[in-house]
Amino acid sequence: MTLPAPYDDEAEQAYLYAASLARTWFGSATAYSIDETGIPLVPDRHVSWDFLPDGTVEDIREAVERKFGGSALPQEIEIIIDRLQKVQSLGPEKRLVGTSGLQRYIGYLFGDNFVAFENPRVGNALYLLYGDWESLSQLSRSELLSSRQGEFDRIIHTSRWFERLRVAVYNYRHG
Repeated sequence: MTLPAPYDDEAEQAYLYAASLARTWFGSATAYSIDETGIPLVPDRHVSWDFLPDGTVEDIREAVERKFGGSALPQEIEIIIDRLQKVQSLGPEKRLVGTSGLQRYIGYLFGDNFVAFENPRVGNALYLLYGDWESLSQLSRSELLSSRQGEFDRIIHTSRWFERLRVAVYNYRHG
């Protein structure tokens, strides 16, 4: 559905209907003004990323069980641990966590302009951010997907997700 811009009082019902559909389908809806090229004018948000020390497999297991133990089935805990171990096996320079934006994600810094953000919960995807990853990481997942800012790839957790990530890391390091 295309709605007139700027806001038109006479089209208010159409705006509300579109927002209602978005909330139903995606769980949320946010309206932004657009610039003359059609790109949404999304407000900036500050995100501070903290670098985490490396941990052992048991450290990862303890952290996952502490964070998700009450809300995840044992099989899901094993999937979460497996995903985190696989990403860690590619030898990132650092791991990071944030306080907003992609905050439910763990970042794996593979170089100054290449970070993989993993949300290991079942049903989520991994995002590869290139270039100015710090700015991109300030966007929520829905803002990132709807924007055309910067470069990123989304890897859905299919049977080949790790192969796609491994190839991307290899290409970054050798390309």
